[in-house]
Amino acid sequence: MSKLVNDENKKMIVEFTHPGKEYIPYKRKDDPNVLFDNKSRDIGKRKWNNLDNHKRKFMKSYGDYLSQSNILFKTEPLTFWGEWEAESYFERINFKDTPQFLHSPVLDMGYNGPTKHNTDPFVFGERFWYTNCKQGKKDRKSFLRNLSKNSMILFGTESKHGFKLDTVFVVKDKFNCLQIQSKVGTFSEQFKKTNLFLNNMLFDENKSHYSYYVGKNYNDDKDLFSFSPSKVIKDQIIECHERVILDVEQFGLQKLGAGSVCTRLFLEKSNNNNLDDDFLYDYWKKLAKACFDQGFVLGFNFELPKII
Repeated sequence: MSKLVNDENKKMIVEFTHPGKEYIPYKRKDDPNVLFDNKSRDIGKRKWNNLDNHKRKFMKSYGDYLSQSNILFKTEPLTFWGEWEAESYFERINFKDTPQFLHSPVLDMGYNGPTKHNTDPFVFGERFWYTNCKQGKKDRKSFLRNLSKNSMILFGTESKHGFKLDTVFVVKDKFNCLQIQSKVGTFSEQFKKTNLFLNNMLFDENKSHYSYYVGKNYNDDKDLFSFSPSKVIKDQIIECHERVILDVEQFGLQKLGAGSVCTRLFLEKSNNNNLDDDFLYDYWKKLAKACFDQGFVLGFNFELPKII
């Protein structure tokens, strides 16, 4: 493994480890982030996450997906794991195993309380976005600010069973803060409030070094696009499921306990630390096969959370 120390854009695969624990609201009786609707504390509304750490949510949403038979399905009810730190309605679906709660993401435009965490990656709408998380301080070099087209970011969490994958992000393009500012009016309210405007990220000069990445979608490239491993809701029956597990050795990932973001340069296959497209396409197909083999579909174009 090698880390880059210059500002030249590179085509690479990045293993992005982030906190993976599901938030369990009924264990926090005095948590101001939660409003329960009944005494049994199994339905309610979770307000913006302002705890110390990011949390994952098991969510349902309408979206498109690609099946193992290479058939595209549109606007289907899906479940998936991801990040949505703004509001959501939840219901308890399990009493013991993970996941215990199912979230329906929403955005409360009337909420004016604390907003500690943003949502990164942002997987809702026509395109995925990755905006700033772990990109480093302004005065430090960071390979996460210098990814070129077709680079892949594997978002997930280490576990004793392997790497729990929740998002595959394929880079389409990169923008700086001035470019994003110039087109801010074209973005959804959901993306602006949860990412661009949160903690004055877009207009704070101390944060002007961030790179804003937009993901490739299915219409860009049917063989290399961003997706979240998902399962289809059939007959309104929710299947409780964990995330896709990637074998560390098979996918060349870091061993359990490393707990850090790292580049996957595969130097034996690369040229000057730059992966070629053939290698990236093959690796993506390998990821997709792992998802299909474990009973998942490739979900994307998730419905933007409803504004309330």
